[in-house]
Parts: sequence; structure tokens; C-alpha cells
Amino acid sequence: MIQSLILTRDFERAAADYRQQMAVLAQASDPLFAAPGFYKGDWRARDDNNCYNFALHRPTRDYLQPGELSGAWQWASTDLAADTHNAAQADGLLYLGQSFLQCRPDHFPVALFFEDEEFGDYHWLALRQQVKDNNPTGRLIWCHKPDGDHAPEIITAPETIFSKAHAYGYPVFAGYYQVSRDMAYREAVRPAP
Repeated sequence: MIQSLILTRDFERAAADYRQQMAVLAQASDPLFAAPGFYKGDWRARDDNNCYNFALHRPTRDYLQPGELSGAWQWASTDLAADTHNAAQADGLLYLGQSFLQCRPDHFPVALFFEDEEFGDYHWLALRQQVKDNNPTGRLIWCHKPDGDHAPEIITAPETIFSKAHAYGYPVFAGYYQVSRDMAYREAVRPAP
């Protein structure tokens, strides 16, 4: 079932909600979500992986667009937000609205932002597990893959996903989605250091 999209430009309120949700994550004794590890080496800095590849954890080097996994990449209107939202859900992402804490434990949350409600571009950010000594630590962090030749970036306090999205020119927040860990590209088994 396609859920209705709720857009906001009220980053102050959304960032306050985000901080409260991050505090819940920080207090959890175990990871709340099945977020993949953040291995920078898996993400080439070239144009062949974009923010949607990164959000879905699919380093497939094909510059994936919402709707391509399901064959629903035919955008019929001038409403970029609705088209992207519907295409992502057709791909299997489930819309969570304004709280990523509703994400199921066998999934991981991602966030969607837009340049404008109708035209322009969109950008995805994703929750990952921090990696130390080549092993996921269980600590959950937000990161993103800018387009072009930029390497993925970790978002650290005092920055939020909202300040990062705004800095990159995406002032419209569409909400959070959950990605099934089964949908994500399988991680390679890492050898012990």
C-alpha cells in the first residue's frame, strides 16, 4: 500500500525530533536496527554510485534511481516529490513519516530530502553502523553519498541530517523510510585484521 507523503520545510522542528530520536539510539544497549556497516572502501568516489545506491546499500555501480528495481521508474507528473515517493515504495521501501524509531529491527532507516517539492533533485541519507578495525561496532551513525566524485560522509554532532541536507541545497524533508536488510546488497565477509 502506497502511503501518503508529508513534506516539511520546518527543519528546526524536524531537527528537534531527530535529536530526541538520536538520544533514544544512544541509550539503547543493542542496535535497534539491522543497519549495514559503513565501510568507505565499498563506495567508489566516482559517478557510478549515487545517494540512492548508498541508501539501499547497493554498491552496484549503476547510478540507481527510485523505481528502477521494481520497473516503476516512469514518472508521469511534474510532482517530483510524489513521483520519487511512489517509486521508492514500489521498490520496496516502506514510508515511516517523521520518526525513524518506527523502523522494524530487521530493516534500517533512510531519509529523503528535496531541492523543491515539484522540480529539481532529491537526496537520500542512511543510518549505518560505525566500523572500527574492520568490524561493525553496533553504534549507529547517519551518513550519505554525495553525487559526483565525492566520497561518502559521516554526519557528526553538532551537525544533523537536516543541517547537512540544507548545506547541500535540499531544504524540503520528505520523511524516513525503512529498507529491508534482505533488499540491501549483501556485505562481503571481512577477513580479520
